[in-house]
Amino acid sequence: LLPSANISFDLSQQLKLRLAAYRAIARSGIESFGAGISLNPSAGTGLNNIIFDATTGNPNLKPLRAWNADASLELYASQDTLLSVAGYYKWVKGTVIGRSEPRPTDITVTTVRDGGAPSTETFTINPVGPANDTETRHLYGVEATFSHVLTWLPDPLDGFGVQGSVNRAFANFEYPDTSPVAQYLDPANLIGLSKWSASGSVWFEKWGLSLRANLRYRSDYFKPNGGTNREIRDGTYLNLSAQYNLTRNVQLKLQALNVTGTPDIMYKGGYDSIAEVSRSGPQYFFGFR
Repeated sequence: LLPSANISFDLSQQLKLRLAAYRAIARSGIESFGAGISLNPSAGTGLNNIIFDATTGNPNLKPLRAWNADASLELYASQDTLLSVAGYYKWVKGTVIGRSEPRPTDITVTTVRDGGAPSTETFTINPVGPANDTETRHLYGVEATFSHVLTWLPDPLDGFGVQGSVNRAFANFEYPDTSPVAQYLDPANLIGLSKWSASGSVWFEKWGLSLRANLRYRSDYFKPNGGTNREIRDGTYLNLSAQYNLTRNVQLKLQALNVTGTPDIMYKGGYDSIAEVSRSGPQYFFGFR
């Protein structure tokens, strides 16, 4: 059962208040469900003692569940101008944080020692798999948006418009690092969450033609890599798009993403400890419908 409620109030002809509350669920990342087992054996104390240091997935994970509350105040200063401030709060339970649940499993190992005959043994190991977090986590933030169409300019400049938004997010998720330097590192926050994000757009729409340039910024965010808390540095990305209506039924589209070729700079353990630099470069798409 996923209840939801939405309500809006016209505080005046120009001012509107919107409220929403709803229940939502989401599946954990597909990588958390893997049935395979990863073994990293090493010699333990004693003649035949082997430490397997095994990890696995957990196909029995439950979905993430959240209660959500949203509120926004919108000022329609004119037919061409919108100012809005919105806030949101999420109570989240069941996220997958770290590998913390042993899952007893029997494995069969065949070994050959000193060139002798193969020896087969069965071991019961306890690979550690991901588990649902039992605590309720909180995600909340505020977003401001501005939009204006320049209709007061003479033709054809009246087809131009601008839009901008900025978002500040907060969360108390804790993803512990499991690498050898974990004791020196703070837990990471929610996967993919940037504390700050902003975007600005300039567009032109007239004669069936639509042109848009968008500049987007996001601050550092967590992107896990195995058991290490890998972060990606902040970045600014420029995207361009164009579309044209050839007829009432045929439209051409052209899109260029990350025109400036901004790389993803990934670091582990510290901002200056660069682990990887990913350069995908600009991407171009063409289509019609």
